[in-house]
Amino acid sequence: MKKQKLFVVASIVFTNAVLSFADCTTPVKKEESECTGMQLIPAGSFLMGSSDRGNERPVREVYVDAFYIDRCEVTNDQWKRFIDANPSWQKDKIDDRYHDGNYLKEWSESGYPAGKAKHPVVFVSWYAAAAYAEWQGKRLPTEAEWEKSARGPHGYKYTYGDVYDATKANTGGRIGLTTPVGSYEPNDYGLYDMTGNVLEWCSDWYGEDYYAAGVDRNPKGPQHGESRVIRGGAWNYFKSRCTTTFRFYILPPNANRTCTSNIGFRCAKDTPP
Repeated sequence: MKKQKLFVVASIVFTNAVLSFADCTTPVKKEESECTGMQLIPAGSFLMGSSDRGNERPVREVYVDAFYIDRCEVTNDQWKRFIDANPSWQKDKIDDRYHDGNYLKEWSESGYPAGKAKHPVVFVSWYAAAAYAEWQGKRLPTEAEWEKSARGPHGYKYTYGDVYDATKANTGGRIGLTTPVGSYEPNDYGLYDMTGNVLEWCSDWYGEDYYAAGVDRNPKGPQHGESRVIRGGAWNYFKSRCTTTFRFYILPPNANRTCTSNIGFRCAKDTPP
């Protein structure tokens, strides 16, 4: 890649009736219980990468130890609990080193936008995402962990299959903004929004040729870099940028300080020894 720039129903009968008349592209919100907690991803090998773009080559077999990953992207209400407990990460107190001036841009002081409690938090930098993960006793996923999770046990090109379908994820600008997490069917690992909704920060530094040079067991990216890796497509991304293999990064000077309307994250965690 050459510098690519960046929801207690009163009646089940009533709900089914509404859904039967809904446009086929209208997302169906899952029960909240399905979109909390973490999912165990089993240890094993998978084919990482693709032949679509130079920075995704070569396709190689990579082994990843078992780990846990959030079923859903971190939400605004989860983020509010974080900043309420950690005032230094509030909108008016965050250190300038950790954001580009757009941190929590749509928030009013410590309040998220009305009606968006279950939407993924956006306008958060890599530094803020990493701080949240640490507060939770978790971490950001590696790029390899993220890709294995997104592809599922069958290694799909998109989280729902190998053929792009704009109705199965929040992509292509059809809705024009984020949707509540878990609004679409999960992939075969039980994970939501691995394709679309928002891009997601990973722990790795971005390396253009890392797939060719990286190790084949629990790769963690280059030791140094200018931008952390971002994965997963977004609500405003189209077919080619929504694959489970698409790799994204942001150029300096903002890079990891970048806060935009289409970047969020989810957390990962090691399994007990």
